[in-house]
Amino acid sequence: MRITKEPEVRKKEIIDVAMALFEENGIMKTSMNDIAKKMDVAKGLLYYYFKSKDELISEVIESFTKELDEQILGIRDNQDLSFYEKISAIIALFFTAIADHPAMMDVAPGYPGIFDFVKTKLSGIAIY
Repeated sequence: MRITKEPEVRKKEIIDVAMALFEENGIMKTSMNDIAKKMDVAKGLLYYYFKSKDELISEVIESFTKELDEQILGIRDNQDLSFYEKISAIIALFFTAIADHPAMMDVAPGYPGIFDFVKTKLSGIAIY
């Protein structure tokens, strides 16, 4: 029986499954077929939401960095922390993200991933 889901729910599900498989197998070693098989859906469904694997990679990185961005902004806006405590907390967050999500460091050429994201955020906080 075919299960219909709201587009945003389905898209998030694809991103979540893709991230889990990227973590398990690596980004370059995970195919769209692997993702479709894990979700028990037709591969065409993935291409309905994402034109290519590169687009899906971009969305996974975007989703991942959005979560980090929210945490970084929370640290930045914490008035109880000094500048050095903020930098320290952000660096700790960065290294935790690396340890917890090594696949995000193994991105395809053209997708700088988390390193550039955090570097940019650290620079912004230092200026702020």
